[in-house]
Amino acid sequence: MGSMRGLGLLKSTTSSLVLLFFSGPQEVIGSLNQSVTVVCCYGQAYKSYVKYWCKGNFSLCHVLVNTTGLYETKSHDRISITDDQTQRAFTVTMTGLREDDKGQYYCAIETGEDSAEYFGVYLQASSGVLCAVLVSRLQKRTLQHWKKFREERVG
Repeated sequence: MGSMRGLGLLKSTTSSLVLLFFSGPQEVIGSLNQSVTVVCCYGQAYKSYVKYWCKGNFSLCHVLVNTTGLYETKSHDRISITDDQTQRAFTVTMTGLREDDKGQYYCAIETGEDSAEYFGVYLQASSGVLCAVLVSRLQKRTLQHWKKFREERVG
């Protein structure tokens, strides 16, 4: 997984300073035919704004699902989006991952009629082979530790 990144700036209001930020993962890896979830965090100032999940080059980004600015869950096809305004995060879940789901996606927040804050998330869809290799290595190492522990206890 990639590290978190985002945009931050302080905006002065009449009585206080408001921290604006927007962050999430740069990359996620999901297994084919399984689900993957992406959490996009935002600052208090973006609470009631419309949130989007789209795919492609951002200037030609195809919106796959969006909120309406309320606390809600909306779904379209195999994709759902939930905006939890209390936690200040929207969550996108894609189910039944396919090979053609791989690619560049964007978490975006509409900040004005012609403006948005966004960051890219690259989705990789794995056949699960790497995961099986890692699990196999972990099981082997655990078995070796168990044998050593047992020999120390018995011997």
